[in-house]
Amino acid sequence: MTAPIRTTHSPAEHPLGGVFWFLTITIMTKENSDQIHITVRPAKLTPSGQRYEARCGKDIIATSRTPFLAAARALIDRGHSPDMVLTMSHEGHDTVALRSTLRAAASLRVVENDTAGPRFGRYRPPPAEGRFPVVTGRAKTAGSGSACVVPHETAGAAQ
Repeated sequence: MTAPIRTTHSPAEHPLGGVFWFLTITIMTKENSDQIHITVRPAKLTPSGQRYEARCGKDIIATSRTPFLAAARALIDRGHSPDMVLTMSHEGHDTVALRSTLRAAASLRVVENDTAGPRFGRYRPPPAEGRFPVVTGRAKTAGSGSACVVPHETAGAAQ
């Protein structure tokens, strides 16, 4: 028995001019016939960067700077199988931009710093106690030789 095949053709503009076509061939098997497709669109611009909404139909799955990865974690939290395939496209476009299993996407985060461009790293959930780390000990103040004692407190907490 032969598995059904689904093909999609989508045009794209080449950066140097002209149009080329993407051909996507998906062999529909039992493993990938149950997919979740999300569409992303810009949500809001914050001081830490652009946020995007990840939607499945009209339902907002996640709002994040990395909507594909955040949606994978949210879908697993909602009880979906980690082996389910997640696909993503941008609002207004039919081209699938990303495809992964929920397990693989949920285990990643995007890491970027001043010396290296964006890359994938292992996801680490935020600490359970709070958003800010606990600070204790002595700290020297800038420009003075004296040290100030920092009592056990949560950094960034309102005084």
